[in-house]
Amino acid sequence: MTKEEAIKLKDQGNAYLKDHKFDQAIESYTEAIKLDPKNAIFYSNRAQVHIKLENYGLAIQDCDSAISIDSNFLKAYYRKGVSLMAILQYKQAQQNFKFILNKLPNDKLTLENYKQCTNYLKRQAFEKAIAGTDHTLVINSVDYQSIQIEKSWEGPDLEIIPTKKNGEITVEINGLNHDYLKYMIKLFKQGGKLPKKHVFAIITKVYELIKKEQTMTEITLNHSKINDKLNDDEIIGGKKLTVVGDTHGQFYDLLNLFSKFGFVSNDHIYLFNGDFVDRGSWSCEVALYLYVLKILYPFSIFINRGNHETSDMNKTYGFTDECEYKYSKKIFEAFSESFGALPLASLINREYLCMHGGLFSNDKVSLKDIKSINRFPSMVQLNLQKKVLRWNYYGSILKKLMVDLLQREVLVCNLVSI
Repeated sequence: MTKEEAIKLKDQGNAYLKDHKFDQAIESYTEAIKLDPKNAIFYSNRAQVHIKLENYGLAIQDCDSAISIDSNFLKAYYRKGVSLMAILQYKQAQQNFKFILNKLPNDKLTLENYKQCTNYLKRQAFEKAIAGTDHTLVINSVDYQSIQIEKSWEGPDLEIIPTKKNGEITVEINGLNHDYLKYMIKLFKQGGKLPKKHVFAIITKVYELIKKEQTMTEITLNHSKINDKLNDDEIIGGKKLTVVGDTHGQFYDLLNLFSKFGFVSNDHIYLFNGDFVDRGSWSCEVALYLYVLKILYPFSIFINRGNHETSDMNKTYGFTDECEYKYSKKIFEAFSESFGALPLASLINREYLCMHGGLFSNDKVSLKDIKSINRFPSMVQLNLQKKVLRWNYYGSILKKLMVDLLQREVLVCNLVSI
C-alpha cells in the first residue's frame, strides 16, 4: 500500500510540474521518496524540478541518488549532464552524455548536448594553448589621451586624469557627481550609451576602490553594542543596511528597488550580493549604475561577486555579447578584470555572513579561511584560479570554497541599527 501511495504522490508531482507549480511538485516527490526511497524515478523527477528552478547542485544530488539505485537509468544521466552544463562542468557533463550515447547512439538531444560540450572543451583547450605567460590588464593598458569622446555625446564632460605607477593605472575623475548620475539614468532610459572613455575610467576607478577592500568586507552599523575595540579593516557607519540579491541586468527593477527601499546615503548602506549581470538586457546599465554609485559612495555601496561575475558565465548567459555590442570587447575585458577584484563575502554587524553562494558544504570553513583567499594571485596561481572559477578542481579546498561562495542564490533583506 505504501508504494501505491508513493506512485500517487509521484503522479501528483508530475501534474504540478506540468502546471509549473514547482514548490508543490518538489513537496509531492519528496513525500513519495519518504514512502519509497528505492524508486529512482522519484529522485529523477525531483531533479527535473530543481533544474527548472536552477537549483543545479540539488538536481545533481538527486540524479546521483537515482543512479545509485539504478545504474542504467538514462534519464538521470541526461538530467545530471544538463545540470553540469549549466554550471559549466562540461567535461563531467560530456561523460554523462557519452554514457547515454553508448546505449542510445541516435538520441537527438543527447547528441546535441554532447557536441556542445565537445566544442566548448576544444575552445577552452585552444584558448589555453595560445595564452601567453605575460599578461597586462586591460585596465592598466588604456591610453586615455588617444580615446576621443564620441561626437554624439551631449552629456556632462568629465576630466579624467590617469596616473601610471609600477605598471598600474589609477584615475581621478573630475565632474563625476550626482548631476552626471541623473543624466546617465535618463540616458539609459532612452537607450543611450556613455562614451567609451568614460566607461573605461569608471571601471578603472572602481577597480582601484574594490582592490583595497578585503576578500570579506566587515560592515558594522552604528549601534549601542559596538565596543571600543574595532576589528582590523572593519567599516563603521550607517543606520540602515539593505542587502540585495540577483538583479541580473534588470535596470528598471534596480530603479524601482531604490524607489521602494530608499536611495543610498551615508545613513543607508547597500550591499549587492552578486549576480548583477547576465540574463537581463541591461547588464551594462546595471553594472555602470552600481559602479558610479560605488565611486560616489565608496563606504555606502558594497558589491560582492556572484557566479555570474565570471567570464564563462558571461559568455553563456549574455553579458559578453551585450557589452561587446554596446561598447567593445576591451570594455568587456575591463569589466571582467573588475569582477575578479570584487569581494567574495561580507560580515555584517559581526553576526551576519553574506555571500552569494550560501552556507558551505564543509562545516569546518571559518571566517579566516574566507579572508585568506587571494583575489590577486600570481600568473601561475591565476591560471589555477581561472580553473577554480570554472568549477574544475573537485579535489581543491580553494575550489570548494569558491563554489560555495559564488554559486548558489540569495534573498533580499534589510537590517537596521540596534
